[in-house]
Amino acid sequence: MSTLPLSDIVNISVVVSPVATIRSGFNLGLIVGSSTHISASDRVKIYTGTDGMVADGFTSSEAEYKAATLYFSQNPKPTKVAIGRWDKTGEETALEAVTACRVKNTDWYACYLCGAVKADILAIAPYIEAVEPSSVFFYTTADAEVLAGTALTSGYETSATAPSTDISGGTATTFQIAVDGDATYHAVTLTLTGLDTGLGIAAAMQTKIRVLGGIYTAVTVAFTGGVYIITSGSVGLSSSVRIIDGASNDVATALKIGADNGATDTDGTGSIMIQLQASSYKRSLGQYSTSPDAAVSIMGYAMGANTGLANTAYTLAYKQEVGVIPEALTETQIGIIRAQGGNYYVNRGNTYNVFQQGVMANGMRFDEIINLDMLKNDIQIAVMDLLTGVSKVPQNEGGVTLLMSAIAGPCNAARNRGFLSPGVWTAPSILNLNTGDALSLGFIILAETISSQSASDRANRIAPPIYVCIKLAGAIEFVSIQITVNR
Repeated sequence: MSTLPLSDIVNISVVVSPVATIRSGFNLGLIVGSSTHISASDRVKIYTGTDGMVADGFTSSEAEYKAATLYFSQNPKPTKVAIGRWDKTGEETALEAVTACRVKNTDWYACYLCGAVKADILAIAPYIEAVEPSSVFFYTTADAEVLAGTALTSGYETSATAPSTDISGGTATTFQIAVDGDATYHAVTLTLTGLDTGLGIAAAMQTKIRVLGGIYTAVTVAFTGGVYIITSGSVGLSSSVRIIDGASNDVATALKIGADNGATDTDGTGSIMIQLQASSYKRSLGQYSTSPDAAVSIMGYAMGANTGLANTAYTLAYKQEVGVIPEALTETQIGIIRAQGGNYYVNRGNTYNVFQQGVMANGMRFDEIINLDMLKNDIQIAVMDLLTGVSKVPQNEGGVTLLMSAIAGPCNAARNRGFLSPGVWTAPSILNLNTGDALSLGFIILAETISSQSASDRANRIAPPIYVCIKLAGAIEFVSIQITVNR
């Protein structure tokens, strides 16, 4: 007998939900070195251990292998590492190498440059501060200026002895100057009339240099002790002054400024840790250590410990750096390093080898940075999953509730990891959350109303502002105990 389809009465369609975007595990570290076993075109390769590196030609004497050995020696042990190539066959800088590694691979979260010197650290730190996806930079330094807490000084140039103090009758008018690593020299043209004293020439030079604008507006020029002193307006390791002759004249020669004319360049000095601290960088973690590449050890611990599972939140304080020799530091030296936002590895009580304190250059704790990055990432993905996974999110209170529900998932995950916990809101009031209110979940999600939206925002389909207020669980790292004895 013939039969008619059920779909005329009950029509069912099967819709498979889209696969959620793969989330970064925040557990992959990048080690960059100049060995040639990884091609410049490949740039980055992932390994699960040093055996794979050996198979690709790395030897135990090479910097990347040594750093990876430290990285994988930590407990808990990270599951993978990214090795990046610094292509030194050309003129590639350390910053260009790290940038190329980010372009080639966006999965790594933490990075380390083998054998980094001050100039490399200064170049990479600001890049990591701004790069997306969010990342952090680990570096090691054994610089004596760190141990001494040497303050930042300005770079300057001192003219050779017996320079001219009267150029009023000359025809040469121009010299060229570059400060603070500026790759371009800028012409400075003097009007020679009346320049018949050293003080007058210095004042004229300063005025004309400052007209260049930008970083040149703070340059000072003095005539003292029979020489001209041109000083950069900045302080620190990148502070410098460079002067060369003009294109077709010799005013620089007459004034004996510029290295070719016998002048002496003195670059700015100081502790690299103070330099990064002064810049308020929150994504650079420095360790003072005489053990080569010591900081890659704590990077390995951080990547190995960050599983994202329940109750796995951690700090870097008091962890062991397997393979690193503790520093024989005095309490005074420890105080100097800590004051600079630095970290160190020492022995305590003849028993405990511990890493202290797990802070970034600006004093923030590493565990706060990585967990906030994870929360931001997870919220972005959760909201995108919602926007792409439903036919539409209506522009009404119900739609806003959908967005808030999506955000709640990552917040709950952060609480389950141990990053958030219940507490009292002590920050300024936001909407109906007041100072002194209890956050029973460790977070609360608030939103402005649809009715409060501007016509422009509504026309452009922009959601009303949403506020995610969180209470960090924090961590105890210092304890005071009083023992009271009664006889």
